[in-house]
Amino acid sequence: MGNLQTFGAKYASIAESLFAHVRSLSSDGRGVTRPSYSDVETGVLAFLERTATAEGIDTAYDAAGNLWMTVPGSDPTLPRVITGSHADSVPKGGNYDGLAGIIAGLLCAIRMRREGATARRTFSTIAFRGEESAWFGKPYLGSSALLGKLTDQDLALTHRNTSYPLMFYMREAGADPQRLTRGEPLVDLRSIAAYFEVHIEQGPVLEDAGFPIGVVTGIRGNFRYRGIRCVGTAGHSGAVPKRMRQDAVFAIADLLSRIDEAWDEWMLNGHDRVACSTPTPTHTRSQSFRARSGSALRHAVNRHRPWRVSGNRSSLSANRSAQHAGFGLSLMNRSSPPRRRWTADSLRRSAAFVRSVGSAICGSRAAVVTTQRSSPTLAYPRA
Repeated sequence: MGNLQTFGAKYASIAESLFAHVRSLSSDGRGVTRPSYSDVETGVLAFLERTATAEGIDTAYDAAGNLWMTVPGSDPTLPRVITGSHADSVPKGGNYDGLAGIIAGLLCAIRMRREGATARRTFSTIAFRGEESAWFGKPYLGSSALLGKLTDQDLALTHRNTSYPLMFYMREAGADPQRLTRGEPLVDLRSIAAYFEVHIEQGPVLEDAGFPIGVVTGIRGNFRYRGIRCVGTAGHSGAVPKRMRQDAVFAIADLLSRIDEAWDEWMLNGHDRVACSTPTPTHTRSQSFRARSGSALRHAVNRHRPWRVSGNRSSLSANRSAQHAGFGLSLMNRSSPPRRRWTADSLRRSAAFVRSVGSAICGSRAAVVTTQRSSPTLAYPRA
């Protein structure tokens, strides 16, 4: 593993340069903003394409506008290995979110070219477009398109800041939205041997345990309401009794309390779920006419999702009768967690591998983090 330490030192300056340039292309003053299917995201992909081409790496765009950077293998009959991540970001996001996975794969390809190494399998790094749900309300646009999972309804989703649909932005970015509605994958899935992704930790588990690198056993799926509208009626602060009030702020507070109680129940039953909400009052008076809230529920086991939808609607119904305020639900987006079964042996083998890689690269310990129980926990080594 000594070569990995040499690799890390030798290519660190390249990584720093790539990160810095992409930051300059997408800086917003506080963080970075790379909207899905925007000119900024297109500019980032063009820069990565130029970088790869200069290193002798093959580049191509698929019909969804995803960028492929490929080093052909010596045996083209073998299924390829793919890595990568997403090029877009949330508003005022972090520069490493998504980009770290793209640059990690690109650096591997650069090393292969510079050192004249040829693997048996073709190695591709893919930069996905439109992974974040912040812009069109639906996540995984580029990867869904790759798998033939986008629908006409998806292409009609409108941008958060305009009335223009996703189809318009895709076409402006050079993609072929008409091709995406056929329900056909953009690549022969039988030609893929494996996909893996390097990503920053977006939670505190590894940092809290003192591990700089880890392997996770799953990714939460979710269902998400882009908006929940609560409509009440203003009333005199001293003359309207509680039984006759229709206070939207109290109604949303009551709903959030019910969701929190349900969350505690899920955790006690050993279910991996996370609930979050972002209430936004639309009137400054304490008894507002309207208030809006976004709501998301995440999970690692797909079979629990229908119960959660039903439970959430039950909370809305109970809340309506208690606070006399009406709720309206906007379009709900769903995404399923990946289907992957882990055994004790596979966890141990993954732990051994990631510890050896982590030690070689950064001289530190590494861990396997499992999300198959009520919350992310260290599986190996034991906490």
